[in-house]
Formats: sequence, C-alpha cells, structure tokens
Amino acid sequence: MVVYGAEGYGPAVAKGLRQATGVPTELVNHTSGTLLAKISAEAENPQWGVF
Repeated sequence: MVVYGAEGYGPAVAKGLRQATGVPTELVNHTSGTLLAKISAEAENPQWGVF
C-alpha cells in the first residue's frame, strides 16, 4: 500500500496501517501541494492507496 503523507503525520499513518493490517506499506512524504500535484498528474493511473 502506498501512503502519500504530508504535514509530518505520514510515518505514523503508514506504521499504524502496517501494524493493524499486516499489509506492507511504502510512504511518499512531501508537502501537501506537491502531493496534490502528483495525484492530479496520476489521474488516469493512481499510484497511491491512502492520502
């Protein structure tokens, strides 16, 4: 599961998700503006599972 996180809470979310579900997680941590631009660019092919 790819987690897009900003504002410093991403690591805790990714860790909590991994611990609660056992699903491997990957964190992409940037500013919210950068992540929103990335999501927009990936519109037809999203690379994230949680934002």
